[in-house]
Amino acid sequence: MSGRLACASGVDPGGGAGLALDLRVAARLGVVTAAVPTCLTVQTRAGFVRAEPVEPGLLRAMLDAARADGDGALGAVKVGMCADAASVRVVAEWFAALCEPRPWLVVDPVLGATAGGAPARAKDVAAELLGRLLPLGAVVTPNLDELVALTGTRDAESGAAILLERGSSAVLVKGGHGEGQVVVDRLVTRDGERVFHHARVSRGPVHGTGCALASGIAARLAQGDELFASTAAAITDVVRWIAHTRDSRDGLPDAIEVG
Repeated sequence: MSGRLACASGVDPGGGAGLALDLRVAARLGVVTAAVPTCLTVQTRAGFVRAEPVEPGLLRAMLDAARADGDGALGAVKVGMCADAASVRVVAEWFAALCEPRPWLVVDPVLGATAGGAPARAKDVAAELLGRLLPLGAVVTPNLDELVALTGTRDAESGAAILLERGSSAVLVKGGHGEGQVVVDRLVTRDGERVFHHARVSRGPVHGTGCALASGIAARLAQGDELFASTAAAITDVVRWIAHTRDSRDGLPDAIEVG
């Protein structure tokens, strides 16, 4: 399936993560993207402070508008930060009502910020993700800390198995929060596992990497690329981004080509 991308994510005032970054990544890949804010946040490159969810009725109306107002069908939907359980329910109900075959669903389970801080209702959000959104066949992209929040384990193999059992079609366990000089990312599906190795780049926590990775995968899936190729290319883009940032506070630099 090839078509448009819809991104439902939080709004970062600095533009270095969340919905603004999703749109920048998709635009570089030439993908037409609808933008739906799930929450308004107070955060900086130094850390996360708070988030306020969009009222459920308004969120549903915006999702409906994103689906209806565009040329061509949705090829993928990317879901980022949801600030409360009600927001997850709205997104899940909206996605479940889409006509078959449904678009790809990529879920970045934002349950904490790399630079520090987490949504106040993160536990409730994790429970709703497990119970409502991931069973819709999501490609879910947790880092190791988010894997613990969702499954209770930091072991990539065991955690991925739990998420697959809950209905996810694929799990990309990101290894950036692990130890060692080699980062290992694992893409696990019911057909097996593909492993990506890359050298750790010592730049400190770079704001927005998880958002950029998930939206890069989703944009390529919307274009009709297959999952492994989409994941491999998105990982390469993010590693290149980190390697070229001047310090941990830099956002996605205009000088670095994506793709």
